[in-house]
Amino acid sequence: PQVQEQIREETAQGSVTNEEIADKIQQKYPQQEIFAPQIQQQVQQQVTERVTAPTLGQIATAVWLVGMAGMAAWFAVLNLGHLRRLGKNREKLTCESPIPVYLSEKVSSPCLVGFMKPVIYLTPISTANQETRRHVLAHELTHYHHGDHIWSLVRCLCLCVYWFNPLVWVAAWASRRDCELACDEGALKRLGEAERIAYGKTLLAVVSHTATPSNLLKTATAMAETKKQLKERVNFIVKKPKISLIAVICMVLICAIVAGAFGKVQHVGGVVGAGAGNHRHSAVDLLDSKGNDLLAFFRC
Repeated sequence: PQVQEQIREETAQGSVTNEEIADKIQQKYPQQEIFAPQIQQQVQQQVTERVTAPTLGQIATAVWLVGMAGMAAWFAVLNLGHLRRLGKNREKLTCESPIPVYLSEKVSSPCLVGFMKPVIYLTPISTANQETRRHVLAHELTHYHHGDHIWSLVRCLCLCVYWFNPLVWVAAWASRRDCELACDEGALKRLGEAERIAYGKTLLAVVSHTATPSNLLKTATAMAETKKQLKERVNFIVKKPKISLIAVICMVLICAIVAGAFGKVQHVGGVVGAGAGNHRHSAVDLLDSKGNDLLAFFRC
């Protein structure tokens, strides 16, 4: 039994070979030399059991690594194939743009493509007239100035690493959606409020309805939306001035309430530091009153 216990302890460490374990045990128990073959057999059995019985953590790690490799391969195939198609049959356009602009029939919607050297690709529909072309260029250049071609790569890397987490997929979808909404608003700042309705009509004309889950793994900022998403964007464009006013008012009130509360808390904290420990309840009462005022405001 002592020899068997020693075998289990040595094999659990996994830092030496089977022969070394057997030699070490024979040195510790010289009277067991005649049983050397049996000792080595037990060592081999312990090592085999330890190797052939992976833990749950090892299985989960292997599944995660395999899934991550699969997602990385999918990401590479999608983006490299897309870049290869765009590199063929393209025509360079002369535009007022800090980055190259190309016309291509290989894209379903206008997009910003590339990480180190981004370029803009336009569709024939997006260049049908000067107004549409100006709106689309303003949209894609806003993507460029916002750095969305970089953020899309970060989003794809997060999906490759955390492919198993549905919340990461939801966050990636929400990030892409917010990216487009912010880009619409930035483009309208470039174009002017007078072109808000015309810009919305341009979106209806050029946005592709081929949105698929695989679009989340594409680094190109393509205008691909479902009908529901496109409707949300158009409503946002039309109703944005009213929403902005309400948002500004709410933010100003919240900042004022929070600043006042923290100012009072700091004052109360100084009094407490001086020895007036009974004033601690005043700070709590103050925060409660400010919180009730804020809730009452939102109820109104």
